[in-house]
Amino acid sequence: MDMRHTVAIAELRVGNFRHRMSYRKGTTDEFLLGQVFKECVYRLNGLARIAEISAFLQRKAEEGLRPLIIDAGANIGAVSVYLRGVLPNAYFVCIEPVPETFRLREQNMAGIAGRMLHAGLAGHAGELEVYDADHGKFDSYRTANAPDRAFYPADGDPSASTKVPAVTVRQILEQSPADTYPFIVKIDIEGAERDVFTGDTGWFHRFPLAIVEVHDWLMPRSGTAAPFLKVIAEAQRDFIIHGENIISMAYDLG
Repeated sequence: MDMRHTVAIAELRVGNFRHRMSYRKGTTDEFLLGQVFKECVYRLNGLARIAEISAFLQRKAEEGLRPLIIDAGANIGAVSVYLRGVLPNAYFVCIEPVPETFRLREQNMAGIAGRMLHAGLAGHAGELEVYDADHGKFDSYRTANAPDRAFYPADGDPSASTKVPAVTVRQILEQSPADTYPFIVKIDIEGAERDVFTGDTGWFHRFPLAIVEVHDWLMPRSGTAAPFLKVIAEAQRDFIIHGENIISMAYDLG
């Protein structure tokens, strides 16, 4: 752990679920915890179709199945911890490429069912470079297919990058336990959604709920949002703008 940052403990509660989370004081970790646990930006109960969602989850539970939730850009694990409070039997696959953040997330996910992957989500398997686009801010790290230098912003430092495996959603689905079914894929990967939705996207339609943050606002003229928007434009799904996120929900939950 980078000792430049003081690590503190937050005592959190979602319904009857209580959990302790470590976070770095004076960093964007604090903002993230506020978004997730105070503003409740991932609250499913606010959706107009919550009764339909609840009935779907109940049917699957009666079949002996548990929901699979992929948290790509998992950061310190706040979203997964929150959703664990909402969906106690869920199985989580959390993906985070930044080493220090990954170690903190491993601590925070202790006792929660799932897998923690020190990797980056991509459209194709292989290797990614992780680089700091804004000099030490934990929400400014990005991934790029090496050596795609055109993707680096002017103030980025490719020489300071590290490498991590690139994993795909299809790989995750193939390696998930047999008693799970795709339910939520959450993607907040600082512009790399362009690559994820440029490759094979057949997996997307297997998830009743997708929660995606797009980053054209952060990386203008990079076309980061276009591939995702093309995928959902052709799908039979609701399109809901909720804060920074786009929620895409299948007409037919299955």
